[in-house]
Amino acid sequence: MRIKELLEQPIDIALPLLRSYGVRALSVDGVSITLGHLPAEHKTYVEPSRFEDESKDDKLPCGHPIWEGNDAGECLHGCLSSTKNEE
Repeated sequence: MRIKELLEQPIDIALPLLRSYGVRALSVDGVSITLGHLPAEHKTYVEPSRFEDESKDDKLPCGHPIWEGNDAGECLHGCLSSTKNEE
């Protein structure tokens, strides 16, 4: 492809092509193009937990998972204890 042919290309083809060749500025026949830096892509990294998860079968008396309770066994949702003494 010649430089003059590049200017006839649609912008969505011409700009990525120029960037792929490392061109930052181009001036041809009175037409000047200056390419800025693309914003960096943000990649989300989630570090895996180093702690052993509590059993999924452990439940509070109200039925919520045990991790939704405090040390006294009270549910953080405000559920009342449903333990009943059966005779």
